Amino acid sequence: MSGIQGAQGTTGPTGASGIAGVQGSQGALGPGGAQGATGPTGSTGAAGLANYSIAGSLATTTIMPYTQSTISNSIAYSTNTIAYIASMSLPTLLQNKTGMLSCYFNLSTTSSFVVGSYFDYGLYLDGVSLAMGDSQITRYSQTSTYSVAMSWNGLSLGTNAITPYKPITIPVSIGANSCNLQIGIKNSSGQLNTSQIKVGMAASFLSIQPSWSFTANTASGTFVSRSLAGSSDGTKLVIAAYNYIYTSDDSGLTWTLQSGASSYASTYHPLYVACSSDRSIIVLISSSGTHYTSTNSGVTWSYLSDGGYDYSSILISSDGSVLYAPLTNSTGYNKSTNSGSSWTYYNTGGLNGTWFASDSTCTNLTGVNTSGIHTSTNGGTSWSLRQSGIFYCCASSPNGTYRVAGGSNYIFTSSNSGVNWTQQTAGYFSGSWTRVSISSDGTVIVAAAYNSYVHISIDSGVTWTQQTSAGTFNHRGVFVSSNTKFTVAAYNTYVWNGIYS
Repeated sequence: MSGIQGAQGTTGPTGASGIAGVQGSQGALGPGGAQGATGPTGSTGAAGLANYSIAGSLATTTIMPYTQSTISNSIAYSTNTIAYIASMSLPTLLQNKTGMLSCYFNLSTTSSFVVGSYFDYGLYLDGVSLAMGDSQITRYSQTSTYSVAMSWNGLSLGTNAITPYKPITIPVSIGANSCNLQIGIKNSSGQLNTSQIKVGMAASFLSIQPSWSFTANTASGTFVSRSLAGSSDGTKLVIAAYNYIYTSDDSGLTWTLQSGASSYASTYHPLYVACSSDRSIIVLISSSGTHYTSTNSGVTWSYLSDGGYDYSSILISSDGSVLYAPLTNSTGYNKSTNSGSSWTYYNTGGLNGTWFASDSTCTNLTGVNTSGIHTSTNGGTSWSLRQSGIFYCCASSPNGTYRVAGGSNYIFTSSNSGVNWTQQTAGYFSGSWTRVSISSDGTVIVAAAYNSYVHISIDSGVTWTQQTSAGTFNHRGVFVSSNTKFTVAAYNTYVWNGIYS
């Protein structure tokens, strides 16, 4: 039989852990929480381009490819005064343009920008701030110790181009006299010295090119047009139409026959007409050496004979006081300093058969003939041959800076007051250019050729387009106003009116 059970022994050591069991299935998704409160309203975005529609073509102009240079001015510690560190010259063709400005810049140093350093920066046109978003100036803070202070979007440059990195892009209207795009800095956390800091920058401008409207004024009938002139704003015009003189006060939409000049016109058949900038003073000349002048916009006229000269053109100052009338068969011109009341002959020694153009004061002159382009800077006392060739017509901006000359199979332009001339060869008719006119900023040029289309350039003569709606007539008059209204008159047909807008 069994004995009595002994006492229980002590507990042995814990055994090894068993294998973990399989993870159970995921529990059901709990109910969603309540929706949070609506956040505060964000800041207002940048204003759009007011009254602007994309009716024309887009054109991108490079203001500056990526370029590095030492900053222009040192930046003092914690000053609230803007210091301009870089400047880019704007091409003149961007003046009076509206579009999108794209600008990229960064700063670099031989050492490093430290974490937490900062400055405020902005873009400026000739010292006038350009808003970026809803502010005039933006705070930049350095987030890492690095040799480059990065641009607005937080990307370092990497390559010498605006793309693929996103630049600052803002809508801008560039003024008529804008010259420089600037980068300015203030409120810097540390001093930035010109000897230590370089700025790399690039910029371009996407402009929306306006388009031309160009229509024939059939309501006013046809004109035997010989010459056309107008006021600086293009609203007041005058046409010498062989036996008649017509004026318009509404940019050529309607025309009035000036009966006071009818007897003169029917007898002497005026070839050329010129007027002051407000058209109050009008001067007509004929091939038989007679002048007819009006000092009240054509209401009354005065006749003056000067001995039977045969004239090739006429030129007038903006105030109507100074007149030039070059001669067809003589090496000289007649000049008046009293609005045509009296004239004095000057021998130029070789400028026969010349077409004259000038600045508003009739001091800086351009004369063209079958020997070339000639210029004078002293009112015609002396002349310099600038470009050889056969030329028939020329025009000048009011300040004399921009000039154009048309000749046999070519057009030449100048942007430095006639000192140097460039032949423009892109996309225009290779015939005899008979009339040219140029806008005050030199960007818009209208040219007419014998029995061909009117041609228009909006980039200072680099490219041209044919205006086929005006037909292939013998266009005898073209005129572009300071605000790019234009009028074209053709021999024995209609007057065409339009505007570049």
